[in-house]
Amino acid sequence: MSITNSEIASLFRKLADLLDIEGANPFRIRAYRQAALVIDTFPRSIADMVANGEDLSQLPGIGKDLAGKIQTIVKTGDFPTLDEVMERTPPVLTDLLQIPGLGPRKVELLYESLGVETLADLETALRNGRVAGLPGFGPKTVSNLLAELEKLRLKGPEKRLPIVEADPIAASLIRYLSAFEGVIKVQMAGSFRRRKETVGDLDIVAAARNGPGMIRYFCAFPDVRQVELRGVTRGTIILKSGLHVDLRVVGEKSYGTTLAYFTGARSHTISIRKLAVKNGWKLNEYGLFDAAGKSLAGADEQGLYKAFGMAWIPPELREMHGEMEAARSKNLPDLLPENAIKGDLRVASSVAPLSELANRAGALGYEWIGIADPFPSDRSGRKKLQTRNDRIDRFNAGGAAVHFFKTATIEIPLNGGLPDDSDLLTQLDYLCCYPANHAGSEGADPTESLIRTMDQAKALDLPVILLQLTGRQINAQGRLHVNLDAMAEHAAKLGHAIEICEQPDQLGVSDTQCQRLLQKGARLALASGAMSPTDLSMMKYAVWQARRGWAESRNVANCRHWKEVFR
Repeated sequence: MSITNSEIASLFRKLADLLDIEGANPFRIRAYRQAALVIDTFPRSIADMVANGEDLSQLPGIGKDLAGKIQTIVKTGDFPTLDEVMERTPPVLTDLLQIPGLGPRKVELLYESLGVETLADLETALRNGRVAGLPGFGPKTVSNLLAELEKLRLKGPEKRLPIVEADPIAASLIRYLSAFEGVIKVQMAGSFRRRKETVGDLDIVAAARNGPGMIRYFCAFPDVRQVELRGVTRGTIILKSGLHVDLRVVGEKSYGTTLAYFTGARSHTISIRKLAVKNGWKLNEYGLFDAAGKSLAGADEQGLYKAFGMAWIPPELREMHGEMEAARSKNLPDLLPENAIKGDLRVASSVAPLSELANRAGALGYEWIGIADPFPSDRSGRKKLQTRNDRIDRFNAGGAAVHFFKTATIEIPLNGGLPDDSDLLTQLDYLCCYPANHAGSEGADPTESLIRTMDQAKALDLPVILLQLTGRQINAQGRLHVNLDAMAEHAAKLGHAIEICEQPDQLGVSDTQCQRLLQKGARLALASGAMSPTDLSMMKYAVWQARRGWAESRNVANCRHWKEVFR
């Protein structure tokens, strides 16, 4: 199928917008806009004219240079001039240009002044009043932009993919690119490398001996729906799922700086660049250079941070939550390693028979598993839980390598506490308690009932793990308003713990909330929440989130031998 006039015009308009952001020659920008208008409204097919060998320079406003560019687009499907500009343009700017009312000048102002990195960043800046302080963004403009963002939300383009779902896609891409003959190094960057709970797209950085060849190979990825950009050092594809993937290919001497440049949150990267300017240096994705142009760093990230007198900062921490100061003082946390996990604190008994579950746990290097079922509300349920407890006791008595804990999940109603069933409660090794989160409780504060629950459990000598304290869900707002500081302080005082469990439809505490919990002395409990055998692998996402929250092994109950988990 030949390219349409409107598609050619769209490429010219996109080029004009990006050149406008760069502050290019206004006559050049105007020429591309005029050419787009002529092409879009021309009554004949431009592609047919090229096929017939007709002279496009005879069209109004189309000189020989533009005619040559149009011929290249029609014959090859590529637009090298646009590719070159896009390679030096942060991808986020093209995303912001899709918002009606945001022209190139305003996009540049948002990007440079406020560090707006995503559509979500834009909405936050609009709602907290930061945008209103910029020239050209009056109350009506702010209101209109919020309305346009709401329209986009209803259409679904801002839906972010849970990292649980993005992970296998990223792994598939890395396996594919690693098979390219000329590749030297290849790694995910962006929000995925920072292990954010959701990602809007995927960014990949590679070092290769044949950059253009690797870009062509990348664009031939089997799951591609559309190739959006195929340049010399950069390619952008849209997968069949609709997910955008961007690849940057550089030389080995620039790999570390490029990886850092496209990994850190926008605010983190800006902070690094300001340090370079302060020292009279120049920093870009190709390296760090002194005033004379001598390379100071580039091949690896460690060298880049060392040049600024800092320790290497793990990707998960590059969010401007205090990591720069900690890196300067060599006081960064020794982040929790995935292989430090000795057990899973919450797995449903329906996952598999205990013997099979023990084998699976052993294969993961676990020493123990917590079997969690809902606490019963009637006699038949009590009998069922008692039977389960007896079964676990018999299995543990057999001397298996994997120990099983007996636990139960209990919903704590507002203004409530533990069930009045101390005989059954005290048979358990610990409790998994979560606040009621029904529609009628929206905006309610379950803090008091949870503190009461922790006190009651302490009286029974039962450790508690607090679950689902925020009610957060992916692509939705949380409905609970719990006092996390009070929860953390009381849990730390009584020896209880707070869970991190990252499920596709349910998020635990955020990264910054996790930091606060640890600062208050709380202990973390990690769980897969497995409802099937394959769900046991979900533990790694809880580890990722704990790392984003600055957790170390000493902060996590899962890193202890089964006899010491709650000591």
